[in-house]
Order: sequence, then C-alpha cells, then structure tokens
Amino acid sequence: MTKNFLDIELRRGSRRVVIGYFGEGRSGDYNPDDPEDKPHLRFYCDEQSEPSDGMDYDDYWEQITDGSYCTLLTTDVPLQEIVRFAGIIMDVLENNESPKKELEQLARWRPDAAPCR
Repeated sequence: MTKNFLDIELRRGSRRVVIGYFGEGRSGDYNPDDPEDKPHLRFYCDEQSEPSDGMDYDDYWEQITDGSYCTLLTTDVPLQEIVRFAGIIMDVLENNESPKKELEQLARWRPDAAPCR
C-alpha cells in the first residue's frame, strides 16, 4: 500500500474540505513495520474569512472548530469514494451550525460498511 497520496480539496462558497494523508495510522502514527497497520486519511474543514492587510483573500483560510478528524478511510480507498466522502462532509457543514457530532460520526465511516448518507 502506498503512502503517496495527493490531498483532495472541495470548495463551496466560503468553505472547503481537505482530505489527505498526514502520517497517521491505526493507533497514532502509521507504522509500516506493523502488518496490521494502514495509512489513514484525515479530513479538515476550513472557512474563508477576511485576510489581514497585504494577504491574498484566496489564500486565507481558518480551520473550523472541531473540524479535523482522522478517519477509518485508508489511502487505498478508490478516489471516487474519497471525493464522494468530501461532498458528504461539505453537506454536513452547510446544513449544521454545530457540525461536531456528525463530523465525528463521519470519521468512523468505512467504505465496506453501510452507505454513508
């Protein structure tokens, strides 16, 4: 299984969801010497806000409180599933003022489980 993974980014309006590989595994840092471990993906959610003087608006993002979670998804999940997952996360952000509980639940979703939303 490869640990090379390009981040997936989905933007809608002033929000974005990024799904990427940041060195995490089953129990903390990914351990390639552990045959039971796999590299896990993390998502984080940002909101675009007013930049400070001299900053480019397109590059100014702030992480949403409680908007970053390591998932059960691994780097070998098909791209279309990861893109679909990003869309589901974005839907949660757009439809909830306080999305923490639903984001926590999404972090535990597995592609081999029941369909995600």
